[in-house]
Amino acid sequence: AKCYRLLRAILATAVEDDLILKNPCAIKGAGVERAFERPTATPAQVWALAEAMEAHLEAFVLTGAFVGLRFSEAAGLQRRHVDLVRCTITVEHQLERISKATAEELGVEIEGFGPPKSDAGYRTLAIPAPLMPILEHHLETYSEQGQRGLVFVGPLGGSLARSNFSAKFTAAREKVDLPDGFRFHDL
Repeated sequence: AKCYRLLRAILATAVEDDLILKNPCAIKGAGVERAFERPTATPAQVWALAEAMEAHLEAFVLTGAFVGLRFSEAAGLQRRHVDLVRCTITVEHQLERISKATAEELGVEIEGFGPPKSDAGYRTLAIPAPLMPILEHHLETYSEQGQRGLVFVGPLGGSLARSNFSAKFTAAREKVDLPDGFRFHDL
């Protein structure tokens, strides 16, 4: 569907530029994507999933679920984004990671901060009251120091990598009997 929409747009430009007379892309519904319904977890399942994770990842799962953050947004949170007085989290960037080979080829760092997925991604969100003590404990125990320190870090203190997180998430998901294919984004 994406390819069809792109081809249709290219050919529409060709019509406007008088390069062709008519856009041959005329198949009704060919550019429409039909997403299947994703599984959802109950609040009790989310709490159970978080408890099944390693201790340093519990708040990560709960924050993703109850604040509504994508993996890369949560992984990119710095202490300065978490306001425990106002009970808010501000999203102003996300953690981006590319392969070592790509980084070497482009002459850039393997990871860094980039803009949120869309303009709507810049936002300030409320932290639910039941999450506050867990997030406070997490900040005291596991987060990097300083205002620019990462809130959520990996087991060795570096940034969270989706590749390392996935196996742990899958194991916890299976432990609490969430459906196969349930992803962090489904929280």
